[in-house]
Amino acid sequence: MVPRLDGFDPVGADFGPDGRLFILERGFNGVGFRSRVRRFDVTEGGAQNEVEVLRTGTGCMTIWKGWRFGGIQWVSSG
Repeated sequence: MVPRLDGFDPVGADFGPDGRLFILERGFNGVGFRSRVRRFDVTEGGAQNEVEVLRTGTGCMTIWKGWRFGGIQWVSSG
């Protein structure tokens, strides 16, 4: 199980070519959205070794158009 932290909710997930789990999360603070990407190693014991790959402030990169692993590339209209 992946813990919910800091008011972010998962909105997407995918596995990278290395088998790690990447989760895209969004949070809303009453003014606007913020985003976060976390990466986990997946083992028999569950998701472990969490790394926060990206965190944006409110209003930054709010519309995610694309997502690609292997160097982690994202495209945004925000």
